[in-house]
Amino acid sequence: MNKDVLHNVKIFTSSERRVATSAEIFAASLLEGTHSAMSTSSTPPSLSGRQSVDGWDKRSTTSTMSTTTNGGRTDVPLIVRKDLLDDSNAAKDLMDDVKKRLKILLRPGEPEKRPELTLPKSMKKEPVEVVKEVIELLSTFRDIMRRNWETIDVDKIQERWCCGDEPWLFRERWEKLFEDFCDVKQEKFDPSRVSELYDTIKYCALHHRTFLFSIFNEHGRTEHASQDRRLHELYGRAKALFDLVAPQEYGIEPEEK
Repeated sequence: MNKDVLHNVKIFTSSERRVATSAEIFAASLLEGTHSAMSTSSTPPSLSGRQSVDGWDKRSTTSTMSTTTNGGRTDVPLIVRKDLLDDSNAAKDLMDDVKKRLKILLRPGEPEKRPELTLPKSMKKEPVEVVKEVIELLSTFRDIMRRNWETIDVDKIQERWCCGDEPWLFRERWEKLFEDFCDVKQEKFDPSRVSELYDTIKYCALHHRTFLFSIFNEHGRTEHASQDRRLHELYGRAKALFDLVAPQEYGIEPEEK
């Protein structure tokens, strides 16, 4: 490959933290191959923390990443675009309508009124009952996590973290889920949060399994923490709700999809 073309590289990213981190890693690999050494942290200064898309100005924002190559230091601009991967305004009205109807679906007796609706095989109870059990489990885990955070040195639970994560980011992610599920009345529960719960459990189980089972251990111990089956129960219920909600989140009827 002609190395000269790399002097005019522009890399676009959305404002979501993990997407921006992936853009940094991609840029380092593209420019340096296997001999890269990024001089900045895994999170760009302008993207630190959990930034929502709504918090960004409508104009593009540029963050500079410095990398070291055999030829010296190279600055690569990461161009943050608010409209990149995050804009769904064209379907907003339809999505809002579907969200309202999904809320109705999670009310007692509603699935029986829709015989054409096939519930997932993992759904052993009415959806409203599964939501109730998920909320109860999350309420318990919130209390356990907060208590353990005060009594355990969380920085020593897990030595290596994936994708630039840290304990405080783990807590921030779960506190947002606790807020969305536990701090609202069940009849006002937003079904779209099911996907985030399911994704978060899978992500943490794959990349931060030790920390996940330790911080949610009611005995405050890290050894044998994976034996607590309640996290498995939470995953099973989240998966059942995901299998119900996800296929219909962007359209219930075939013409809507």
